[in-house]
Amino acid sequence: MGTLTWTPGAVVLFVTAGLSLVVGGLIWRRRSLPGGVLLSVIFLAVTEWAMVAGFEAASVNWSAKILWSRLEYIGSGAAAALYIMFVLQYSRIGRPLPRWLIALIWIVPVFGVVTAATNGLHQLLWRDFLPGPEGTTSIIYVHGPAFYIISGAYLLYLIVAIGALIRTIVHRSLIHRRQSLALLAATCIPLASIVLYAGGWNPLPTVNLIPTSFVLTGTILFLSIAPFRLFDLVPIARDMLVETMLDAVIVLDPEDRIVDLNPAARALIGVSGSAIGRAVERELPLWEKVKSSHNKEGHTQTELSLMGPPSRRVELHITPLPHRNNRPSGSVLVFRDITERFLAQRELQSVNESLTQHVRRIESLQARLHEQAIRDPLTSLYNRRYLGESLPKELARAERAGCPVAAILFDIDRFKQVNDAAGHKAGDVVLQSLSELLRRATRASDMAYRYGGEEFLVILPQTGLATAAARADELRKEFGTLYIEGIDREIRPTLSAGVAVFPDHGTTVDDLVRSADEALYRAKEAGRNRVVCAFESVGFRSEET
Repeated sequence: MGTLTWTPGAVVLFVTAGLSLVVGGLIWRRRSLPGGVLLSVIFLAVTEWAMVAGFEAASVNWSAKILWSRLEYIGSGAAAALYIMFVLQYSRIGRPLPRWLIALIWIVPVFGVVTAATNGLHQLLWRDFLPGPEGTTSIIYVHGPAFYIISGAYLLYLIVAIGALIRTIVHRSLIHRRQSLALLAATCIPLASIVLYAGGWNPLPTVNLIPTSFVLTGTILFLSIAPFRLFDLVPIARDMLVETMLDAVIVLDPEDRIVDLNPAARALIGVSGSAIGRAVERELPLWEKVKSSHNKEGHTQTELSLMGPPSRRVELHITPLPHRNNRPSGSVLVFRDITERFLAQRELQSVNESLTQHVRRIESLQARLHEQAIRDPLTSLYNRRYLGESLPKELARAERAGCPVAAILFDIDRFKQVNDAAGHKAGDVVLQSLSELLRRATRASDMAYRYGGEEFLVILPQTGLATAAARADELRKEFGTLYIEGIDREIRPTLSAGVAVFPDHGTTVDDLVRSADEALYRAKEAGRNRVVCAFESVGFRSEET
């Protein structure tokens, strides 16, 4: 490799290589952290670069210097490519880079190595070599177009890295902004060295500043690991979780200014640029309404309707951040889109209401059908079928309570003569008149039935024989005074009645009704228009009319 001499530039570069190796080793010890392996390999490449550049600076023979210069393109290209990959992967929240992008990044380093190795054939990288300043062993490389293409590409790499970091600073969380600022500062150092070297403004002509600048970059990154947890999984996990959440998340400071928000929140409030630093009421007009019900000391949950298009229903959770130094640290707003659930609930409620109305209509129809089933269509009194359902229950209650139940069986005297003389329509009017009298003149607890034809049965709970007989006679007399349209005085009908009482005259429905019917028969035999009680020959008799 020729004779070596320890020039100041060579010493600086060898020290640079040693420092780079130390920094890479320290980072390797934390390689389990995201990005740790990649960053360690970067400084392995910088070590090779600085070491080879040191040998180039220390060599006296020109052919040796040119050989070492060619080998520099291996480490420099690898360092540049790996560093831009590291920054882009960091700005993508730890997601791997696509293969086509990786291949595109490595085109320039490979081109640099191939061009340096074959420069003797085309002189595209170095057109000529001139002696350096007198008294030094350095040489001046007269660069060709390939050098400026490669340098411009690496410069573009750093500009892209800076742009990605600036975007991260603007759009990411507070933790990521601090990390990104550290990375931005570390990236600007090699950028400045490339500009100085490519422009021929190197303040130390015998020292290659670019690999030295990467040592400063590594030092900044290493020092950032502890205080900022630069490559820690926590912030990456935070962004992988929060940034991809379907729920909108907005973080506010104590003055209700936005300090962080995820893409879902940007879509929710319609922010195209950065909303960080702005007052939340400016971006979310409904905040004033929410703020009035928000208790900054505890969790708040409410539902809001957001106007569209499209209109949405959201569930808002507001959680205060832990206090620091007895001062509020802001709050976290989480918006969950519940539009589908809300619409489903509203539709279910509508279906339930329709179903309830339908059930009510059915119940109403059932009630009407039941009424029709137990009512006589002409008189609207209970029919004989309902008597078989209701009277046994009434007798059972009376038996438990030890109370009497009276049964009065009425019959319209000479009803056939009314039909023959005035017609069946007039007969129907007579039946309806008697049924109206029974409804009007009986108690709410009494039950009146059309027993059959012109016979009517009235059940009086908790009523003894004498009271029932007196009540039957009152009804008989009142019926005799009714004005019935279409009925002449000569054929005016009267009432006969038979009265029986449970349990004296029967303990079953059939026995009770049979006793009342026997009493009615005796009233008819005695001349009609009278009331006869069971087991009595003559009861109440009407006055002759």
